[in-house]
Amino acid sequence: MTLVGLAKRLERPAEEVDIGSVLWHLGEGPAMVYELGDELRLAADETRAEWAWLTHPWTREPSLADSGGMPRGIGRGSPLPAVDVVTYWAGSVAQTALAAGPQ
Repeated sequence: MTLVGLAKRLERPAEEVDIGSVLWHLGEGPAMVYELGDELRLAADETRAEWAWLTHPWTREPSLADSGGMPRGIGRGSPLPAVDVVTYWAGSVAQTALAAGPQ
């Protein structure tokens, strides 16, 4: 979603957004990702649905921790929205993949 938000902000295709910029924005934390999320409010229905899933608070009850068929696999038991739970993790994973190079 960070990439999609940046692409929308820069008014260019996602393929043209520099990965370094994506990593920087992820490294700035959830507040930056929420800011980029503002770019998605007028996006396609599918993107709006994904953003809503990433930003809604979760119940602590595992049997209820599901939204629209998309269960939460990371941060189970946390009531925080996924953006708050996984932003730094996502940046770390992306950096590791970038450092590993093409497979």
